[in-house]
Formats: sequence, structure tokens, C-alpha cells
Amino acid sequence: MNGVSSISDNCSYYFYEGENLICQQDIGALVQDESQYEPKFLLLDHLGSTRAELVFDPSTLAPQIQEYYDLMPYGEVIDPPTTQESVLFTGKSRDKESDVYYFGFRYLSNFRWTSPDPLDESSKLDDPQSWNRYTYVLNNPLSLIDKSGLMGTGFGTTYVDEFGQESFVEDKQTVVIDPGHGDITERSRWLDGGSTFPPKAKLDNQNAVFEKDLALEISKAIIAELGNSCVALLTREGDIIEQQKYLEWRINFSNKNNADVFLSVHCNSSNNPEASGMYVLYSNTAGKNLAASIIAHQSTMNLFQNPLQYSEKTVIYAQRNQKNRASVLVEIGFMTNTSDLSKMQIFATQIGKEIATGVKHYLAKP
Repeated sequence: MNGVSSISDNCSYYFYEGENLICQQDIGALVQDESQYEPKFLLLDHLGSTRAELVFDPSTLAPQIQEYYDLMPYGEVIDPPTTQESVLFTGKSRDKESDVYYFGFRYLSNFRWTSPDPLDESSKLDDPQSWNRYTYVLNNPLSLIDKSGLMGTGFGTTYVDEFGQESFVEDKQTVVIDPGHGDITERSRWLDGGSTFPPKAKLDNQNAVFEKDLALEISKAIIAELGNSCVALLTREGDIIEQQKYLEWRINFSNKNNADVFLSVHCNSSNNPEASGMYVLYSNTAGKNLAASIIAHQSTMNLFQNPLQYSEKTVIYAQRNQKNRASVLVEIGFMTNTSDLSKMQIFATQIGKEIATGVKHYLAKP
């Protein structure tokens, strides 16, 4: 137990398991006869917000709904009932007199914090605006929750998917997605299409499939799925027709945006038409952990016989101002394999979603 709320002669005790509220007990004038206590159950949505109250009906031996709650994105109740549940928004207890929510380390009122974050050095006691650097949960209340009121290491914002599965997000980390090829450099002096099908197809072949286009389509799907869980950026959103210095412009983009993750997306080719499957290249421990998370969440593409591979190719991607970033190069599949090519064309969006899920789970680990 680590929470008590009282109104007049009424008192409510809140019992927690870690950061999660598991039970509320009302005593005092609210319930004079303790024998009259009746268990009440709350139906929660994927964020942990209360959507209905239920009590057990002994006549039907089944739970019965006493009250429904329709909530706005930040927890405002639409058409609130006369007697309103005190635990509504993301499972946090609400003080009925002051109408503030208790998050453990601080309070939330009208969806703004009432005090600075003690672990956020940018929060200044005499500057209330600094208490809300990103506002509540990075202004994304449909996908993120704050479990404690802190944004420091080990606490703070949590990503919640549509199934209610939680992943910790310490702060808005920056992820750079780099669709391979699609540029002109001093090495080629013409647009680099990457691998092609059929092999060695010319860029003016309208029936050909080019790696640069598949990589871009999958990269855009990754960005879309990452959403507001991080700052997600593309190195290119189309063909880069002004000559660039090979690889350097991609690294400069990543450095300029102080990326925490650099993910290069490519499609493979081989003289062996049977070669098939996804694999991920890495060069350091952070990259290996990211690569493993991406592979673990991949279900659309077959996996190459050795899906995690150390490669010096990714060392340059990992360099960031004397500090290594998590950098990987994902080979989605082989364009020279008819099955792989078909999957990459038809299921590009799903492949991107699965890669993004792997990235989010990597970012969520403390």
C-alpha cells in the first residue's frame, strides 16, 4: 500500500504492485458496515484506462456491467455519470476533490504536470513551461503511457501496442532509416538502382524491379509503424539526383540528427537462384542487439541460414562523435529468388511493420 485519499469522513486506500494499482479499499462513512463490501471489477483498454465497471451477479453467476466510460484521448470522460470511478485514466488514482491523477512521483492536472520532473535537468522549478518539454507522453496518449511521472532512466514513457503489450521508451530517441541506393555518387555518376530483376536491367526498363524502390517502400512502412514512439527520419524520400560523396552523405545525415539508431535497408542478389532469406549485418554490441530484435520479430520473410552476421561494412555507420550507435544493415531478401521477390513486392508494408516492431522493442529495453 502506498496511496491514501480522503474526502470528509471517507477514506480510500490504494494498493500497488510496483507501479501498477491492483486494489482500492474504501472505508469510513463511505461504507459503514464492512460486511457490505462488494468486490468491483474494472474492464480496461490497452492503455489500462477504465472503460466499464462490473460487479458479480449471484443470480446469473456472471459479471454485470454497472457503468460504461467513453474517454477522450487524454482521459476526459464523455457524459460522466453521477457517481464516477476514481480510477480511470491509464489505471491511475484520481483525487475527486482536486481532480488530479497520482502517478507516484508527481501529479497530473488537466493533462499537464503540477511539478517538474526531478530526473529531467531541463525542468526548472521557476519555469512551469519547462515541466512539459514534450507534454504528457510526447503528445501521443493513444500509444504511450507514463507509469511513474518520471522520464529518467528506468522510469517514464511506455509504448503500448494494440494488444496491450508494454515496451519502455526512455525518451524520444532518434532512428534514421536509410533506404539503400537511389543516389548518384562519384563512384557511378549515374543513378544507382541497386540490384534488379531481371538482373542488370536498365533504369529505363519500366517492367524491371529495382532495389532502390523496394528498399524505399519498405523503409516508408518502417517509418509509418514507428509513429511517435521515436523520432523517425528517412535519409531519402525519393531518388537523390544531385551527386553525393559515396556513403558520406548518409553518415552526415545521421550525425546531424544525432541518431541513436541507424538502419540501412537493402535487397540482396546472388548467382544462386536458390539463395533466400533475410539477414542482418552488425559491427558492435548495440548493433547485434538491434539485429537480434529485428530477426526475432520477423515472420513474413524466411530467414537466411545465418541471419545475424558480423560485418565491417557497418562500422562506418556505427561511428558517431567518438560514440558507437546501434547500426545495422538489413538484407530483406534475394531479388534473384522468385519467392523472396514476390514477398518483398506484395508484403512490403508488413515487412516494414515487423522490422519497426523489432526496433521499438530494442529501444524499449533499459
